[in-house]
Amino acid sequence: MKQKKNENKFSLFSNVLYCLRFLYKANKTIYFTRIPLILIDCVSNFISIIFLRFILNEISTNRNVKLIIYYIAGIVASIFAVQVLKLSITLIDKKQSDKALHKMKLLLGESVMKMKYSDLESPRIKNYIQMAEYSNTFFDVFGHCTAIVMAFINMLGLVAIIMTISPLVFILIGLVVIIRVAREKK
Repeated sequence: MKQKKNENKFSLFSNVLYCLRFLYKANKTIYFTRIPLILIDCVSNFISIIFLRFILNEISTNRNVKLIIYYIAGIVASIFAVQVLKLSITLIDKKQSDKALHKMKLLLGESVMKMKYSDLESPRIKNYIQMAEYSNTFFDVFGHCTAIVMAFINMLGLVAIIMTISPLVFILIGLVVIIRVAREKK
């Protein structure tokens, strides 16, 4: 029984933190390229919502066709600018990811080289060496963490936008979610 306790010594959260710290040690600049990517993805989601709101308000109230065309041109231009910016930062991020992958393999290889030969035959160390061969798992963890942060920011932004439109819409969306959850339980 004690052996099973020791196997589950580290929690998922501590393993994720270890991966993120190790990736930070390998290449710090990858974090500084991912943060703008997160913000750009969030901005691109909200551009459409905000401009569509302006267009719908203009259609329903003033019906000024010239202003509607300006809004449509604004949405197209802003989406184009955001996509160009995202592409350029993605290229930088790809280059930093390659550098980090190379550095991680070096770091893991150096730590294996410092070990005694007799230690290299233990199953735990063999897993460690295998981790060095397949170090893309660090980027998988990093990508999933990035996706969680993006989802949280998008959720907060959408709630803020819905609340500015009308709190009644937010209540209706909540009711729809509750009804769907209740229907799925049956």
